[in-house]
Amino acid sequence: MGILRSEQMQHGTLVIPTERAVEIISLLGQKGEVMIQDMNATSMKRPYRRYIQRIEEMERQLRYLMTEIQKLPGAKVVTGDVNNFLDYDGFVLEGVEESLSTLTDQFVKFRANNDDLLRQRTRAMMERAVAKVAAKSLDGKHENLVNNAGTNNAAGLLAADAEAGAANGSPVLSSFAGVVRQEDVSKLSRTLFRATRGNAFTYYEAIDEDDNGQFVDEAAADVAPVRNVFVVYYPGGPGSAMHEKIERICKAFGIDTFEWPRSADEARDKIGGLTEVIDDKTRALEAFEEFFFDEVAVLLQPVHAGGNSLIEDWRLYCMKQKATYACLNLFEETESTLRADCWYPANTEDHIRGLLKDFSSGVNVVSAFLLSDTKSAAASGGHGGLDKNPPTYNKTNQFTECFQEMVDTYGVPRYQEVNPALFSTVTFPFMFGVMYGDIGHGILVTLFALVLIAYNKQLVRGGDELAMMVSFGRYMILMMGCFAIYSGIIYNDFFALGFNLYGSRYVINPVSTAAATDGTVHYMPNRDQDKSMSDIVDDLDNTKKSSGTFPYPFGIDPIWKSADNELDFLNSYKMKLSVIFGFVQMLLGTLLKGLNSIYFRDHLTLWFEFLPQFIFMLAFVGYMDLLIILKWAQSYYGQPRTSIITTVINMAMLKEVTKDDEYFPNQQTVERVLLIILVVCIPWMLICKPVLAKMAWNRHHKSAVGTKTANNQEERILLENEHDNAAAEIIIDQSAEVGHQLAEQNTEEEGEEFNFGEEFIHQTIETIEFVLGSISNTASYLRLWALSLAHQQLAAVFFEQILLNIIKAVVKPDGGIGNTIVGGICIFLGFGAFAAVTFGIMLCMDTLECYLHALRLHWVEFQNKFYKADGYKFVPFSYFRILNGLDAE
Repeated sequence: MGILRSEQMQHGTLVIPTERAVEIISLLGQKGEVMIQDMNATSMKRPYRRYIQRIEEMERQLRYLMTEIQKLPGAKVVTGDVNNFLDYDGFVLEGVEESLSTLTDQFVKFRANNDDLLRQRTRAMMERAVAKVAAKSLDGKHENLVNNAGTNNAAGLLAADAEAGAANGSPVLSSFAGVVRQEDVSKLSRTLFRATRGNAFTYYEAIDEDDNGQFVDEAAADVAPVRNVFVVYYPGGPGSAMHEKIERICKAFGIDTFEWPRSADEARDKIGGLTEVIDDKTRALEAFEEFFFDEVAVLLQPVHAGGNSLIEDWRLYCMKQKATYACLNLFEETESTLRADCWYPANTEDHIRGLLKDFSSGVNVVSAFLLSDTKSAAASGGHGGLDKNPPTYNKTNQFTECFQEMVDTYGVPRYQEVNPALFSTVTFPFMFGVMYGDIGHGILVTLFALVLIAYNKQLVRGGDELAMMVSFGRYMILMMGCFAIYSGIIYNDFFALGFNLYGSRYVINPVSTAAATDGTVHYMPNRDQDKSMSDIVDDLDNTKKSSGTFPYPFGIDPIWKSADNELDFLNSYKMKLSVIFGFVQMLLGTLLKGLNSIYFRDHLTLWFEFLPQFIFMLAFVGYMDLLIILKWAQSYYGQPRTSIITTVINMAMLKEVTKDDEYFPNQQTVERVLLIILVVCIPWMLICKPVLAKMAWNRHHKSAVGTKTANNQEERILLENEHDNAAAEIIIDQSAEVGHQLAEQNTEEEGEEFNFGEEFIHQTIETIEFVLGSISNTASYLRLWALSLAHQQLAAVFFEQILLNIIKAVVKPDGGIGNTIVGGICIFLGFGAFAAVTFGIMLCMDTLECYLHALRLHWVEFQNKFYKADGYKFVPFSYFRILNGLDAE
């Protein structure tokens, strides 16, 4: 259809053999453009649900494997190359399922074995730490044990008593030891003291840093927590109530307890044995890690040169097969075939038929074929429900896809209505540029867009969602930067500074400057410096051209940058320019409404909605823009004209136009005529359309009822003549078919009874919205002026208050610098602050602000003139779209 409207769609029925359904859907998903409709929406029959459940289990296993791989240092999965996968996909569901199941079982066993080895080694390390402390204590060389009662020599005495009691076979004191985190020491001490009522003595000693660093039971911790060895002495034997009480407390704290050695020799023997155990466990863990890396390396290797890792290709394959079976669930089952209604672009019908024919020619099964509906989808005009309306398919490329997505976010275009994205590719960045106009900032935005374009593939393959989103709009950002540069050249703004490329066209006015008592310097156009005021006015009134030295060739004269009335001049200029831009865009939207009416043959909308709206827009906003242009074009040295707003208000109040206030001859007569046209347009668009629509519906309804009655009478007459049974049979068959069609049509018409009151209310709202919108929408375009002014003033404030003030403080009036080093550092720091503020506010916040305002102007002020936005997207079954996450469904 082209870029102005969506593609012509065709409705058909796809019939495929059940035996080869997966292969055919895979073929269409890779090469076709078919949107399958759900044939089981009411019955909820999903015959391929079991396959989807199997694939979901495979995806769970893949997620587990991915999690395990991510724990390994240096393991990197190559992802993002969907095209390579689709080109070389040769996997089989059963084979991938078996491989994943085997690998998952192995990984679970490996991880369980590794965790078991890790726990055993950690326990052995703890026990060795206890043995080391015991050896020092029992040798009498330990001097730093401090109990919770504050005694320094109790440990040795209690250890001696315990050892003596053990030798006699009747222990007076029992003991056991453990390892506790340092932050739990005080809590454990208090708990034991209260639980034993002060009858237990606890001693602590911090483990050496070398031993403590080897505890790796917390796999997620970057730094091992500091631990202390403790020993508890208590009265009674191992089976006593106090023993059980202390043991329960230790379990509550998650502490592993160990037997306290009876002698120093036993402690040293235990240290040697535990060291051997720890070494064995360490070697086993290293061997496991090496084996685990070898297994993982197979999954990380690309299947094909330059492609994805094997595990990533498996993930994509599961997504592909899951989408395939989900698509097959939409089909209606018959004895040997599957059938589903579908939509496809009309220009791809031959291509789809060719694919099905080529596939069926070499297969000894029922052929797959496509049946097209006899009536064209174009006749529907995009009205009605989703089942009847064709989907909207707008072809895009890398440049236009971001603009189309911006439009679709507001609402998908109705089938074959004018696509606003075509115009937004230019108007959106242009409106942004008008608000953001600055050469320097525009260059930075453009450079950022060029970087996004250059590194687009790397950003997409990186998988970062924010980077992918920004990269998606790279060409929009490029256009925004280019138009910002263009507008900046018009405004003559470069980081709020002006370029004097051609030399100012203004010179000092010696007469008015000399007459000024406050020292103000007055300027005048250099073409007028040798002329009197009367000659200047005569030249302007007679539109005589000067020697070519005036005005400034392109953009705004740089002399305005130093003028006291710069803001007055720029405000007036940008305000009027904004109104003109708004009128042009709104008039374009109104014209597009007329194009839609012509295309859909909606004559009521064309003559009784579009035409009065178009005339109203021209007579009101267009006249105001004409006054703006005339005010710019005419001279009024010493003769200021009435403001345009006042002129428009006086026009509505029927006030007389004086000679001094006239912008053109016979202005009052023209305004009276325009006012009459404005008044006539309101009832024209309010009353005519609903009244004529009601009359047309009545005629159509009577015609349909008459046709149905005539058919019934003809059938009844023929049935009475039984002698001509053959003729009656033919007529009955024909009348039955026509009657069925009329019955469907009449059912729809009766179900959609024309409600004149509802239609009139709708038209009233439409008329009020347009009339008031002509004012409010025009005023809304003043944001172009406001945002442009704010951007320019912010840039000027940042430059003057940050960078310029530092330069003035450092540089002397004669141009020298007092202290070169200090001055250089100050300027460097000042530039850094200026750059940071420019980046954070001007390049980030203000860019987003201008973007959102430009978006508002397009979504509301422009698109509400013609855009219905009640369509739905054409979402073909495409593996490329599914694997890239382009289908939200």
